[in-house]
Amino acid sequence: MGCVLLVGVIFVMLNLLSDMLYQFFDPRTKS
Repeated sequence: MGCVLLVGVIFVMLNLLSDMLYQFFDPRTKS
């Protein structure tokens, strides 16, 4: 159970990080 939770947290963190990096590197595509 803890392993699944850890993977979920890492997945969410990577998702947010990639989202911020994408907006930082490509600010033209702001919706």
